[in-house]
Parts: sequence; structure tokens; C-alpha cells
Amino acid sequence: MLLVASLICIVYSKRFLTSVEDLQNTPQCYGSIFDAGSSGTRVYVYQWSCREEWTLPMINLTEASNDKKQAPGLASFANNLEGIQAYLEPLINFTYSVVPENMYKYTPIMLGATAGLRQLNQIQQNEIIATVQEIFSKTKFYYQPEWVRVLTGQEEGMYMWMSVFYLLNQQVNQLLTLDLGGASTQNAFPYNSTGPDFVLLNVRPNVSNFSLYSVSYLGYGNDQARLSILKQSIQQDDNNIYSPCFQSGYSGDTIIDGKTYKIQGVGNLQLCQNLISQLLNTTDSTSINQSYEPPVTIQTVYGTNGIVTMAKFFNLTTFNKESYFNKLQSFTNLDWDQAVKTYPDNLYLSNLYFMGTYVYQLIYTGYNIPSASIIQAPEDINGISPSWTLAACSYQLAQINCTDDSPVCQFNAYSSTLMMFWVFVLGFIN
Repeated sequence: MLLVASLICIVYSKRFLTSVEDLQNTPQCYGSIFDAGSSGTRVYVYQWSCREEWTLPMINLTEASNDKKQAPGLASFANNLEGIQAYLEPLINFTYSVVPENMYKYTPIMLGATAGLRQLNQIQQNEIIATVQEIFSKTKFYYQPEWVRVLTGQEEGMYMWMSVFYLLNQQVNQLLTLDLGGASTQNAFPYNSTGPDFVLLNVRPNVSNFSLYSVSYLGYGNDQARLSILKQSIQQDDNNIYSPCFQSGYSGDTIIDGKTYKIQGVGNLQLCQNLISQLLNTTDSTSINQSYEPPVTIQTVYGTNGIVTMAKFFNLTTFNKESYFNKLQSFTNLDWDQAVKTYPDNLYLSNLYFMGTYVYQLIYTGYNIPSASIIQAPEDINGISPSWTLAACSYQLAQINCTDDSPVCQFNAYSSTLMMFWVFVLGFIN
């Protein structure tokens, strides 16, 4: 059965973003959205000029966000629902600290859960979502139950693409986004076709519709992939795991399926690449897990999340296959003692051998990105960090009467100044 949903976003400007200077003398409105990922939850508080009409909010080029995730992931509370209140409280309090008190009732509070919750069964998902809904309903913010939910992988990929597209001020006609989370990975790019993994978008008025390919691979995020590789290396009746994906000389404990193992690093880049290639399970004509993906011909590629983490570690904001591999090889040539001396303050150092290698294999083997393509991996674009939350928050706001989120709104459904901006989402239900 074909499902067609129309997402109405109404705009009067070609720009999605506005500068700080343009906002100084106008009332400011806010929106809070929680990104509940597999390894932690982060809250983003966006700011824009309060809407006077039913328009798409023009996000300010400043953004308040929690400076670190609240760990662990929300999914870890599947058997401890009572703990969710205390878990979310610091993030809720952060939102209170950013938003002026007189704007609380106008400020939407939302939560989107991604691959961590998608890995749970439906009953567990429902219980966690219901618990968060109850918590949010008791805050002083503007809340609707449908604003707390589990995103599909396709939605996550689509929202990330739309967010990057808007942050680039809609100047890029051909854009591919690669997103690496803890439990899943997504990519999205325009491609003229139809099918289960395609959505039909119209991102600006007076511009023809085009198809966006968006796909997500659950279980192929960095953390889940590392766990899968470690499981492959377990030897019967041996509590030691000898892994080529950790620096030589490294030794550390890990828990797998309730049992404690000792990881012994042997540091072999080629063997680590081979293990990851086996996990990705690609062929010359297929992508991850031998799934079909359209051929990639787009040259403008943006990496987000885990890809940005490794690019930053390697002091790269852009890279191609050769430049990234040179950095990876230099790092993996270090033994554990050398790595610790070189990066003494990095709390996640032990996992970066695998992560760096996984990013390389994922991009060039899993997604078959051309070697010459320049991967952009900035921490922020125009002052805002790339996140699916930006597009998701704006989309949700476009659904509601601006009198709900703006104290200066004078809603007129028939205003001749408005231009319609439609986003059609098409999917197939088997």
C-alpha cells in the first residue's frame, strides 16, 4: 500500500536562516528538541524571530545546546522506567536556563528517539515513549504527545539531509549526507527514481519536485559495529579477545552479553579492515549487507556525527580517500603507550583505532563514495551543528498555528503574503 503524507511548511522568504543582527530588535521565540541517540541524549534549543504569521521559523545563527550528552542512551532504561525522570532532568533544566521564563508556555518541547530505541521491541519502545510523554507534560513548556516518538531510519536520514541543505542556505543543488551514529548509519541524496527508500521533496517554492534517496542501516552504527567485530574474535573458553582493531599493547575490559572479557590489542590495520569489510558485506554492485543503492555521482558530500568526530581527531575539516587514509595509517602505527603519550587527554582514545578504520571502510567500501570526492566534515555550518533535530523541529512548528508558539502572532490563514512550501513524503508499507 502506498502511503502519501503532505507536510505543509509555509514560508515567505527564500532564506531559512537569518543573521544575529536581523534578530536584535525583534521578539525571540524558542524551541527545544531532544536527540535521544543510542549512546546518550542531547538537547538542542533553537532560537528565531517570533512568527507574526503562519510561517516557517527563521532559525538564528546562534544555537544553545548541551555541551555533552547525558549518558547512557535512553534505551538503557527499558527495564528501569522510574530512572528516566532523573536522567532527563538535567537536560530539561538546561532548557529552562536558556529560555526566558515569560516564553516557557510558547516554547515547544520535543524528543526524537533514533536507532537505540529502534533496536528495542515495540512494547519497550511504547513504555519509554509514554514515560517521556508524561514527564514532558508536567513541564512548563508547550507540549503535544505526538512530539515525543521514535523516528524511522529513513526519517532520520531525510531530516539530516534537509538540515544540512538549509544550513548551506539552499545553495547546493546536489548534496549527499553521510551520518554515523552509535547504532545506525544513514545516507541521503537526490536521485531520480521511486521506491521504498525514496521520498519526494519540494524544498523551495517555484522549484520542481525531486526524489531524495534516504536509507538507514540498523546495527551498523559505530558502537554496534565494534561490538559485532569483537564478537567475531571471541574464542571458545577464552576470556581474552585478541583484536587487530585496538592498538598493540592495549588491554581493557568489556562486557558482551553479560560476560566480562579482556580486550588485548594487537594493532593490525589490514586485518581490522578485513574484519570490517566482512561485516559490511558489500559487493562491486551492492552496498551494506548486499543491499542495492543508486550509484553515487554527487561530488558535494557532508559527513556528520561520527564522521565529524574522526575528522576532528585527525585535524581534518575536509578530506578525500588518500588524505584520510594517511592520517589513519599514522595513528594506527602507534602502539598503545605512544598513543596515550600523544593524546593524553582523550577519554575515548581506546576506541578510536576501530572508529577511524570503520569510518574509512564505511565511506569507501560500504557506501562506495568515489575516491576523489571531497568529504566535508565541519563541526558546524554557519554557526549551527548539523543535526536532524533542526529540520524536525522546524517541520513540527510548521504544523501548528503560530499563536501557539509566538506571543506576537496575528494569524491570518488567507494572508496574500504567504507562499506555500510543500514537502511530500512518500513511502511504501509492505
